[in-house]
Amino acid sequence: MTRDSLTQNPPPSTDRTCALCGRTTPAAVEIGYHDGRDSYACPEHATTAVPGPLPYELERADSHPHMRNQ
Repeated sequence: MTRDSLTQNPPPSTDRTCALCGRTTPAAVEIGYHDGRDSYACPEHATTAVPGPLPYELERADSHPHMRNQ
């Protein structure tokens, strides 16, 4: 531990709003990507949310020949 690590400003907050209960939480879990936005859930609701798709899953599906819309 150094003196600098004790005197620096903390990192910016990454609080997110739970898509299920509306509470703000610093421990948000990404549960999906809808309408161009990431969706997050608080830890309490993360296991009850229906997951996906995440942005990288959409890209992977577009690049797979059997997953393309015909």
